[in-house]
Amino acid sequence: TVSGTIDVRSGSIGSARLESIAGSVRMDAILQREGTVTIETHGGDIDVAVPKAQLSRVNARSFRGTARLRAK
Repeated sequence: TVSGTIDVRSGSIGSARLESIAGSVRMDAILQREGTVTIETHGGDIDVAVPKAQLSRVNARSFRGTARLRAK
């Protein structure tokens, strides 16, 4: 997205790449067996909640915002 918020609320997802120029990214999900997630935003915040054992499979980067990864 260019300026909208990305909001992922899913029971279970495989792999995903989520990108935004000026919007925020929120994700609350469980990754499938081999799933990984890459999240990038240039001007928004990132808030991710996944099970503790899956935190290492999430790569999140915000150039001018904050990135918050938390276990649920």
